[in-house]
Amino acid sequence: HSLCSPCGAMIPALWYLCCLWILHGVHFGVASGNESMVDGDTVCRSAGGSICPLRPRSQGADLLQRRVEVSEASVAAKTSKFQKFQKSQLVRLSDSTSLCQGECVIPAGERLLLDTSWQVETLTIYGTLEWDRSKDNLELRANYILVEDGGHFILGTVDSPMNLAATVYITKGIHSDPELGRRFLGGRGTGQIDIHGRKLQRTWTLLSKTVMAGETTLHLKHDPIAMGWQVGDRIGLATTSRGDSTVHRITQISGKQLTVAEPARDEHWGGYREIGEFGAQRRFELAAEVVNLERSVLITGDHQDIQSTGEGLHTIQANGPGYMDMRYARVEFCGQRPVMGRYCLHFHLLKKCPRCVFQGNAVVDGEHIGITVHGTHDAVVDQNVVWDAKANGLYIEDGNELRNTLNQNVMICSILNKCKVNWVSGAASQTAGIFMIGMSNNILENRIVGYENGIWTPGSFRGSGHGKAFGKVCPQFYPFGEWRGNTCHDCNRFGLYLDHQYPRNVKVDEDGFLLDKDSCEWFTADGADNGVVNEVRDEVNWHNTYVGQYAIGDIQFINYTSVNNGHSMYWKQGKDFVDGRPWHMLDSVFANDPSDSYGVLQFLGPSGPFAFGMKNCVFIGSSPPGIAALAAGQHCGLRGGAGPCNVQYLLENVDFSGMRAQQPRLAFGANSGVGEAAVLPVFVTKDSSLGGFRSIVSSHLNGFAEAGCVPIDSAWAKDALGCDASLRRLNLWGADAGVLKLMGPGFNVHPDMSFPAEGRNAGEVKYDGLRKGYGSLVLVGQDYELTGSFGGPDRSWIVEFSDPVLGDYFGADGVINLRVGGQTCQLRESDDRSFICEMGEFGGQCDFKALSSHHVVTDQLRCAQGRPSTSPSPTSSSGTTTSTTSTTSTTSTTSTT
Repeated sequence: HSLCSPCGAMIPALWYLCCLWILHGVHFGVASGNESMVDGDTVCRSAGGSICPLRPRSQGADLLQRRVEVSEASVAAKTSKFQKFQKSQLVRLSDSTSLCQGECVIPAGERLLLDTSWQVETLTIYGTLEWDRSKDNLELRANYILVEDGGHFILGTVDSPMNLAATVYITKGIHSDPELGRRFLGGRGTGQIDIHGRKLQRTWTLLSKTVMAGETTLHLKHDPIAMGWQVGDRIGLATTSRGDSTVHRITQISGKQLTVAEPARDEHWGGYREIGEFGAQRRFELAAEVVNLERSVLITGDHQDIQSTGEGLHTIQANGPGYMDMRYARVEFCGQRPVMGRYCLHFHLLKKCPRCVFQGNAVVDGEHIGITVHGTHDAVVDQNVVWDAKANGLYIEDGNELRNTLNQNVMICSILNKCKVNWVSGAASQTAGIFMIGMSNNILENRIVGYENGIWTPGSFRGSGHGKAFGKVCPQFYPFGEWRGNTCHDCNRFGLYLDHQYPRNVKVDEDGFLLDKDSCEWFTADGADNGVVNEVRDEVNWHNTYVGQYAIGDIQFINYTSVNNGHSMYWKQGKDFVDGRPWHMLDSVFANDPSDSYGVLQFLGPSGPFAFGMKNCVFIGSSPPGIAALAAGQHCGLRGGAGPCNVQYLLENVDFSGMRAQQPRLAFGANSGVGEAAVLPVFVTKDSSLGGFRSIVSSHLNGFAEAGCVPIDSAWAKDALGCDASLRRLNLWGADAGVLKLMGPGFNVHPDMSFPAEGRNAGEVKYDGLRKGYGSLVLVGQDYELTGSFGGPDRSWIVEFSDPVLGDYFGADGVINLRVGGQTCQLRESDDRSFICEMGEFGGQCDFKALSSHHVVTDQLRCAQGRPSTSPSPTSSSGTTTSTTSTTSTTSTTSTT
């Protein structure tokens, strides 16, 4: 009776309904005054001693929408306008005489203006909740906020943003949703979420002048007032020394200068740094990012135990066709690392969603990924700042995501290894500032600092996709979208890490799922190369341990810049471009500042049977001794590397003149320990890139000295010969036929069986069992004979000479004459390459097929259809040859020097 005293004097039936209403906790009232507990629920007592209505207790799904029908008299006495909204009628929350505090619902067709702070257990929106943008410091608190089908949550719009302070506070509690889980702000189905805080013209800038430890004045590249920054804002200052990035508060703004309360703890670079000497100087903008971490809209929540539980709040828009458009909000203490799909900001399985936007937000102190795009296409993720989001700063999750644009976002982990944690989809080492399983997206002008890896496309590591897309995609072979202008610096392992990516003409449906799994294969049905070329432009990497990839194909780097990385480029396997372009690295710079304590000037390049091209590239500066400025064949001959190792490096206008490093300019092989890696690569050019020589080859092939090559200065390369003639690769693909013997110019010497020559100098050709092939070098325009244990049932070997791209580049189709088993064929650089790939048959990547258009060895050499067979004069002991005569016509072999 005391609990029901507010019902007053009523007829018994009405009094009973009123009391039952109170006891079941559905009265919409505001608790105030002192609190006591009745049956586990809070009861508030007014100053006058009367008992206020109970806060609703949680009863499960039956209480999801608390709209209890009571008598008209009781409604007149107790109910609020909140329960009686008419369609399209906008009602102010402050006009309600009583407010729901439990598991509250805004029904369909009802519109509520939040013009006073409100705390509930949960809030489910089928109608509309709109924030009063004229009120400062409003706060909405709930265990979760769910925007259901037809619902709309509006906290500012693009045209009318929330410029005043507004807080969404997600509390800890017992409530959860079967699909979206605990502690979230989210929408699903056709639900719509608009959150628009005060717009910043820029969310980040760069230091224009170096700040020293102890200083409190920061000189910025852009005007902070014009950017929308204010006194009192918290800002983040990125490391430029593989140290800590730090948070500061602005106390004064003057022009392009900020004064901050907390002095800088370390030196942070600003503006430009000049590297090089002797007229080869270059200027590089190696400057610390300064990011604004303050927003007018704050999404936060309970976080006292976040370090031990890994559970913060999460935001999500799920299972379209609704959308979330969140701009210029700060989301903090977010992500739930023990749980799949619980991220700070999350587009989840929305398919085509051009209205999905994350722009200008600050994601701070995330336990489980800053921003995730999952099963969603055409979304925009633009100018966001992610500070200390563990695991990944930005995550494209499944592999079928298409045409999303990631533009000018900054991801910073403030301490190396802080964000390197085990997460729900990988180990601690499998993390990055941007971790992409979905490749066909636009990656533009993003910046990553301090993560385990900068931008990682995991390729074969996630080769079958993830989650809903598993087995329905082949991300390793999906082409990139536009890729331009990203910067990675001070990352623990790789900066840019485009690992095992071979873009191809994959056939997919509108949701990014495969229509034809065969379109992921290396070859088309007729044996043509199925690749498609992607261009990676204007990338800048500095102070990372590595930059590059283990293996990629058909990806061209244009205007790439590497400064003071542990490896200027790290690359093991590659291929010729499907469209015949020759340059893998174009208009690029590799620099090392000797005054910087970190970095080595060494490009550890790929190997394998293809032509690797570099044009308009510059090496400048100096460093501690490394392998070489340019080393051909990282890990060649090893598992994970390429093979055979007879790669052809084509150089044009590659300038080493500004290099003052202690290591040589060129090297054969890198970190291999396999003899062929130090013997078989060759460098070729038609200009002065090789100091006036046309080819440079390992001096371990000392027979080429007999053919006119000469030792060269060790500043160029250790153990090298310079040649005026042109050398090319020769490969056989097939089964192990033992050690082969190649006879002809360059091999007329006694065998050197010591490492690394191992007889190769005298023409011994050893089998690469990993790639199922043989490789050696030959002089263009010469005659050679090959012997070995050929023959046997169903045994054949495809013969391949050089690469078509070199014939096109040098303007002449290079040829040699090769004799096997008494039959001689003329091999050309333009020969058919159908069903032949640069990977060999390693790991089943390529299934070679011998065609009539190939030169094939059985017990003797069978010439390609349409190619002449010849009967050459025997090779003389001096290595000279005579002209050869075709059985059908006279053919003179010509050099392409």
